[in-house]
Amino acid sequence: MNETKETRNIKESTEKSKTKLTKKHAEILTLMNELYEHWGLHVLLITDPSTQCESVDLGFRKRMYISPQYNQIADLLRSHLEENTFYLYEDELLMNYSLFRLPPELSESLSLSFDCSDCSDRHLTFSSDTDTSDIDTSASSSNSSSNSGSEPFSPVLCVGPILFQSLSTAEISERINTLKINPLYQQDLIEFYNYIPIVSSRELWIHTLMFFLRKLSENPITFRELSFSEKAWGFVTRDEDNYSLPSQPDVALTAIEDRYKAEHDLMEAVASGNTQEAMLRCQRFLSYRLSPRVSSPLRDRKNILFTFNTLLRKSAEAGGVHPLHIDNLSRTLAIQIESAMTVDQLNQIRSGMVRKYCILVQNYSRRAYSQLVQTCMNNIDFYYNTELSLSWLARQCAVSESHLSTAFRKETGMTVTDYINKTRIRQALILLNTTSLPVGEISSRCGFFDANYFSRVFRKFQGQSPKQYRSMIHQKTRDSESSLS
Repeated sequence: MNETKETRNIKESTEKSKTKLTKKHAEILTLMNELYEHWGLHVLLITDPSTQCESVDLGFRKRMYISPQYNQIADLLRSHLEENTFYLYEDELLMNYSLFRLPPELSESLSLSFDCSDCSDRHLTFSSDTDTSDIDTSASSSNSSSNSGSEPFSPVLCVGPILFQSLSTAEISERINTLKINPLYQQDLIEFYNYIPIVSSRELWIHTLMFFLRKLSENPITFRELSFSEKAWGFVTRDEDNYSLPSQPDVALTAIEDRYKAEHDLMEAVASGNTQEAMLRCQRFLSYRLSPRVSSPLRDRKNILFTFNTLLRKSAEAGGVHPLHIDNLSRTLAIQIESAMTVDQLNQIRSGMVRKYCILVQNYSRRAYSQLVQTCMNNIDFYYNTELSLSWLARQCAVSESHLSTAFRKETGMTVTDYINKTRIRQALILLNTTSLPVGEISSRCGFFDANYFSRVFRKFQGQSPKQYRSMIHQKTRDSESSLS
């Protein structure tokens, strides 16, 4: 019987609604993944437990042991996760995972509508060609085998591993003894723990995930905790007869190599003055924690920030910033670090360090200019508050005035006089923002010995007088304070 036009319209409308729903869900998943990826978290959409389980723990056990047993967790994913339930699972290594089985209406169509061809560099992976009809549901088998009678597998969203608190070396050693892990692996385990993100608030973690999961399901979401026995992963211990080491247990080695690469990427971004890229790479770099060097958490964090300050200082130098500018910022930050009384204060200092060094590169990088122009610009930067002139600068650079003027304008697109004024106005803006000095005093401190000339130049660059600018800053401050009260 031929279907009627009305029937076809209903089918088409249903398909469109399903496509629209699927697209909405895919967008939610993508948004969630981008948020967690920014936090340095691992997000995985499991469509085939037989092949993807080793990715759940970032391949840690696969690299630590010759024959890691992932079949138990595969069985958990296949058989023991109910729909519309958010599970928090802690394994024997104290690492936490959040698990959620996607609703059938979403899992049936998601793989057909979400194109993952451009997502190869992301943590969230969608498999569009997975055949789940032959998944083995036997928990006793360590490898998947064909089983034509098994139910189709509904994809499971897995977020983790994470830690809810940092583990000390003593706690890690205790865990190694409890699990009877070979002591040779202690450093590998320490480096792996240092890589796992720490979420300070367990409640915040649960509520944030619940927010996203409620968007993915039309039904109420319940919460449950899972606990697995220490044999859940088939952990090979030092006392077992079949114990054997991998030919090259390189977890610690690889983790250190990855940390140094993240450090290099951060330095490159800072050297280029790219604040946005530097902040992203900083997030990645800071996800690699260092084991404490001293017993005091405050002293240990200060030492780490001193090292971080040195790292950023060398990055700015590679970006072509003169050492004098670098030293001024580095010294200021070092004093702030040493003066901090709490770890929270140190965290606040750290959050602004990358941004400040990037701004330094943006304002003072000279690597795009010839040595002649670099020397001229540096002299202006250092002596902006004196009576600068083209003739004096030419003598400092050992060239004629005309040669310096021509070269400077060709490379910078502005005259020497304009650059002098721009530099002085930049310093004036700092004083107007951070002090209550009279405008006349600021004028002379910045090298303008005629207050009227200072006002004219300031208006040329800022579009308003110094007094108007200061009034605007004060008004913004009052508005900000009133909005917080």
